[in-house]
Parts: sequence; C-alpha cells; structure tokens
Amino acid sequence: NKTAPGWCLSDFRQWAKRMLELRWRPSRCGLITAAFLTAVSPSTALRAPLPTNSGIVNTDPSDGYELQKQIDSAIASGAALVTALKRNYEFAPGTSLRISGATNLAVGGISGGLTQLWFACGQGVHIANATDVVFERFEIDYKTPCFSQGKVTTPPVAVGKNESVGVVFDQDNFPSAEESVALAGNGSLKVTYWDPTSLRMIAHGNHMVVNVSFGPETLIEYWGKVSPAGAVTKGTLVTMHPRLGISQGTGVAGGLTYMITNSSRVSTVNVSVYGGATEAIVEGGGEGNHTYRFVRVVRREGQTPVRLLAANADGFHSSCVTQGPTLVDSEISWTGDDLLNIHSRMAIVLQPLSSTAAYIIDTVGSSSPADYDDSTLTLERTRVGDHIAFWALGSLEANGSSNVASLQRVYDASVIANAEEAQIAINAPPYSQRISHPFGSRVWLVNWTTPVSLSRFTLVDIPRLRPVGARVLRCYLHDSYMRTGLYDSPNQRIEGNHFARAFPLYVGETGDGWLEGPPSVGPTIVQGNTFEDIFGGCGWHVNSKTTHQVVVVNNSCVDSNRVTVPCPPCSSAGEPVAPAPPRSGHSSLRYGHS
Repeated sequence: NKTAPGWCLSDFRQWAKRMLELRWRPSRCGLITAAFLTAVSPSTALRAPLPTNSGIVNTDPSDGYELQKQIDSAIASGAALVTALKRNYEFAPGTSLRISGATNLAVGGISGGLTQLWFACGQGVHIANATDVVFERFEIDYKTPCFSQGKVTTPPVAVGKNESVGVVFDQDNFPSAEESVALAGNGSLKVTYWDPTSLRMIAHGNHMVVNVSFGPETLIEYWGKVSPAGAVTKGTLVTMHPRLGISQGTGVAGGLTYMITNSSRVSTVNVSVYGGATEAIVEGGGEGNHTYRFVRVVRREGQTPVRLLAANADGFHSSCVTQGPTLVDSEISWTGDDLLNIHSRMAIVLQPLSSTAAYIIDTVGSSSPADYDDSTLTLERTRVGDHIAFWALGSLEANGSSNVASLQRVYDASVIANAEEAQIAINAPPYSQRISHPFGSRVWLVNWTTPVSLSRFTLVDIPRLRPVGARVLRCYLHDSYMRTGLYDSPNQRIEGNHFARAFPLYVGETGDGWLEGPPSVGPTIVQGNTFEDIFGGCGWHVNSKTTHQVVVVNNSCVDSNRVTVPCPPCSSAGEPVAPAPPRSGHSSLRYGHS
C-alpha cells in the first residue's frame, strides 16, 4: 500500500526485515535472549546490548541540522531507513530533533554503534503524528545539566511549616541557583537530598521550593519538612531542579526529553537518556500501542562529577493514549519524581444545565503534554455515541453514565471566565480539593442521552479513551524520590520486575489532585515482582474503590540488605502524602538576593 515517490521493492524488504526483527527477536544483535534475561539479576540483564559512549565530546551545533535534514528527506521521499552518519550530533539552543508525519520508517544510530544526541535544556526528541516508526541505538544527553547540584552548608531549620536550608552550589559543572530558577520560569522547583557516600537519595518527599535567596550561600525555603528529622546534615549533597516546566524558547512541552505524541506503534529500542530535563520519556495522545525495549533512564557511567539526577521529574510517563505501552527489559532510575506513570485524564463539569447537558472543562495538565498537543485532550477526541461516565469529586465514586448525543466547543466569554475561576473555586470550601496545577479553560457543551443528576465539579471520563493493555515486564525501576509508579491501565500486566528504593507501586487512583484517570481500573495482574527496600514497609497499594479483578501473586520483598521480609500490601495509611502546596500555585515562588 506504500505509494510515496521513491518507494521500491528493496525498500519494502528492508523495512519488513526490520519489523520482523523488532516483533520476534529480543535484540537486533542477538546478544541478549529471553532465557538469559530471566536467569540473571536486573542490574546485569539490563545492560544495553551495544556499548555506551562515555563523556562529553566537542561537537558543532550545526551537526544536529544535518541529521534533521536526513530525516526530513527520508520522510518526504518515503524511504524506509535512516542511519546516522556520525557518533555525535549537537543541536543548537532552541532546537529539537523532530520526526513528524513519518510512516514505516526506521531511524537508527551509526552502523554498528550508538549515536549521541546533545541538546540544550528544554529540547529533545519529538516524534509526532507517526505510524510504525522505529527509533533505535541513540543516547540522549545535555552538555550542561538541567539542574543545580551542591552541598549543604547550613542544615535545615524550621520556618513555620516549612524549612530553609543553606547550600553552596557547584557552578563549575552545573547551572547556578539563579540559572535553575530562570530555567524553571513559571514552573516549579524541587529540592532533593543525597547521601555523599552512596550517592543515593535520602529524606524522600516533595520538597517544593517557595523561596530562594541568592548569595555566597544560597538559602532555599521549601514546603514540608525533612523526615526523619536530622537526616540532612552539613556535607549532604543536594540538587535543585525544575519539575513541571522549562521556559526555554519553543522547547518540547516544557522540557520533556523524549516524547511521542498522537502516534501509533512506535518502537523505541536501545535508547538511553542521561538527563531528563523534566520528564525523561513521555508518550501522549493518539492510539499509542508503543513498545520500549532496552530503554534506560540512568546516570552516565564514568562521568565526573556524577550527575545525581537522570530525570528531574518522572522517568517514564504515559498519558492519554488508547492502547497502553509495552516496556520490556528496561531500566528507569534516579528520578526526581515518580519512576513511572500510566493514566488517562478526567474532565470537569463546570456547570450542569439539565439532567442531560452540561458545560464541561476539557482539562489540560502539567503531568502530560496536553498544553502542547491537542491529541492528549479528552473532549477534543470524544465522538457522538461514546460512552460517558461521571464520578464524584474527591471520593471517585460512580455517579452515573450515558452516551454522548452531541458536543461542541464553547467560546462564550462569560462561560470561559467562569472556567478561568474554576481552579480557585474547586480548592476552596465547600469542595476543598488539592488540585494545585492550572487545568485550563477549554469548555464544551455536551449533551447525553440518559438523564444523570450532576453537581458542579463532577468528574468526567470517556471509557473509550482509557489506556488499555499496558505491559511492564522484566524491568529494573529504582531510586526515585516518589512512587515506584502509578498504573492506571485496564487489563494491564506488571510482571517479573525489580522495584527498589521508592514509595510503593500504586494500582488505581487514590485521589484526583492531578485529574488523572481512569477512575475504574481492571483487570490487573501484579506477578513475580521483587520489591527491595520500599519506603513504608509495603510493596504495593491497590485502591479497592477504583479497581476490580486485581490479581497480586508470587511477589517477594527484601530489605536494604536483600534479606527476605514480609511483603504486605499497603493500607491507605501507606500512601505518601505531602503537605498541600500554596493555594496560589506557581505565583507564590519568591526569589531574591540575601
């Protein structure tokens, strides 16, 4: 069916051969087999089948343009294969590598090795509107890290409900505190603490920055307090990093490093990310059904000084696809937020008009590229006839369902003004929610067929858009400042993985603070996983209110010494709960000189 100019039989054979390799062989080079992977520990099994490059090299920012032209030409001509010609490409500030509109295309690193892609913070690889694309044998990094790193000089002291810490940052190898603040723009910053000997995280939690005073010693105030008290002392290592956005020109959706949007069946093979500017690997919108094999979000080996963070926020984030991802034989680590998230997005009833009609906000969110690509929005993709389900705000209890009779975008100024005020209203009494991020003012008038009694701010879910069938198999996910992961994919399998040093694995929504769904998840299989040194003493949290048919079998738990310990599920008390951020959101950040 390929009709593009330049397509010939040899191109088809080349493409078909590549597709068969990816579908049926665990490694193109044949160096890692399924039997081998099941017989060794994750830390051994998850080495990339090709050698990694090491260190920072001198490159020319024009190099990236050469690779971009090569890819653009292949897409235009209908070619089946692009092979990088160099081992290193540097992209000029404000420039990302974009693969847009490609079909049946394999893009690979240099023949017989890996190719490194170097970006400025805020940029990365963006695959959009693509079908049956392969991206393989690449390493992604930043010449200048996208976070500040230094040592504690004055241990944390109480400032009301917050704490303040004094830090001297390494300005020779990392951005200064002023530069990180500028990089965050209107986004948020987070403080992370590290043991200077083991280089592992300590005092885990969401230490969100509310004030920075610059000087010889930078004073950082953050909400919440270190736990346990006294864990952070003089000499403790510290990073300060943007978490929700990068204000770097026209970056990839706020600094998302490797992003796939509105695409189907993209295979990512043997790709390493050494510096997620915010979230490292993100997919959003469209069919999805993407595969990730031998993918690593890790520290670069042999680098001095060690860059402590491999991703400023989540390591892997899947949002608003209709077919969930398959993540196999991969490693996600050293993340400033969750290791992995898979979810859809819920809309919000702005104003009920009758029992069969309402104004509904089509929410955007900081945890997905919804502010970047319309394919991640809910109502934008809803069709007449779709099943529509309603859920109570806060409790996530079912509130009726129906079928969509009609829907249309609303541009009335008074309705939009009401939507713009909704975030303040939903966080104030009587609703008193903790939705701290803006969710936009895109409003739709939706009519449905069967009467349903609704109230303002009822949550809305379109079951057809739930991310069905995610698979996370034989992966090593470790060392996160927050959760092992949020798994909200109906008919998902989480099997044969090794989870270490993070908060528990979550199946099903436990709240609506991020407007992530779906509010009903099942069936789910959590089987044959190892949970090592999971914070709170339990491995997984299954929300009985929002899940059904969850099978949890043959999992094991070990402590920090790898001694087998009891492996109970978490109670609701096991959920990591951080203090609520200031109601005013990002605008509360204050910066100045001491």
